[in-house]
Amino acid sequence: MQANVQGPHLIQLAPLFAAVATAIGATASTSILSGDDYGRVNLLFSLLLFALLPALSFLTTLVLLLLGRSSGVASLLIKLRIIPMRFYPTLTSTLEQKRQRASLFYLSQLIILAFAVGTLLGFILLLLTSDVSFVWRSTLLDAAALLPSLELLSTPWSFWQEALPSLSMLSETQDFRLADTPEQGAYLGHWWRFLLAAQLSYSLIPRVLLLCFARQRLRQLSASEANAKQSLNLDPAVTASMHQADQFADSVTNIAPGAILIDWAHTPTTLLDSIGRRLSVSATYPRPSTPTLALFRDSLDGKNQPIVFLVRSWEPPLGELADFIADEADVYLAPIDWLDNELTPPRKTHVLEWRRFCATKKHCLPLSLVEASE
Repeated sequence: MQANVQGPHLIQLAPLFAAVATAIGATASTSILSGDDYGRVNLLFSLLLFALLPALSFLTTLVLLLLGRSSGVASLLIKLRIIPMRFYPTLTSTLEQKRQRASLFYLSQLIILAFAVGTLLGFILLLLTSDVSFVWRSTLLDAAALLPSLELLSTPWSFWQEALPSLSMLSETQDFRLADTPEQGAYLGHWWRFLLAAQLSYSLIPRVLLLCFARQRLRQLSASEANAKQSLNLDPAVTASMHQADQFADSVTNIAPGAILIDWAHTPTTLLDSIGRRLSVSATYPRPSTPTLALFRDSLDGKNQPIVFLVRSWEPPLGELADFIADEADVYLAPIDWLDNELTPPRKTHVLEWRRFCATKKHCLPLSLVEASE
């Protein structure tokens, strides 16, 4: 099956994505630490990159894991069309969808970890090649007000005394634009230990743990998939069903008037109205939110009308759409692409994925609104 061939290709691109993320991280780090004409670096901006953003990102990842949504950054890259569609594993069974999410989660953790390594490399490079002086400025905060937040932030490395903040450090390194440059050189350079500990605690170590977890889960699902296929291959009926996934449903260019149009692609209003008039649909509905999908599907069951789904051609047919489509309904899937409220030819490789998806569903046909391009 092509899905099984494409899956590893995306993982094989991991070194490329990691290299790009590392370069971006190093660039961001050196930009933040380059400082002003006097070599002074804003401590609070450095904390934003090295501690606060990684901590928020890590917490977000944990919440999404608990909610069962773990595609991560890699899924976002696909939706933004940064990753070529041919590298995205088009998987339709429950087991394959789990492996798909596990692959994307693993790739996401690798990208974020590579970015963190890049920021650390840029940080160390600047410390080795320049005299970095960390100062901080604030109109609303003074040293006494800022200290509790920094002490809370430094809780993970409380055993490293040299990397802990103090009131004297904050007082001596507070910078005023109209005042003389702080004279406590030891304090100006002391903050590098604090920032290094912040990177290790909130960026590198958590992401290494998540990457190990993602890799282990991917290995387990790959092993489960291999065992499942080995057992399924013993059943000729199941084998024939699996081979059906390599078939392509025939596309149609016209449908009878009176169909129901569901905008699964979040199409611009002007273009959506134009497509509705072209197909002579009886009603047009926006894509329902995830909590209301079941209720919306039940409301359509009694209408006995063909349903046309407008879908983004470059996005893969995921499980949410597969679960929504009822096998007994006449369904048309119209993969579209657009520019400035005008339909543009979708790529042929994208259309083939939707044709393959329709081949696994009863009474499902691809609807071609614009001829695909190479």
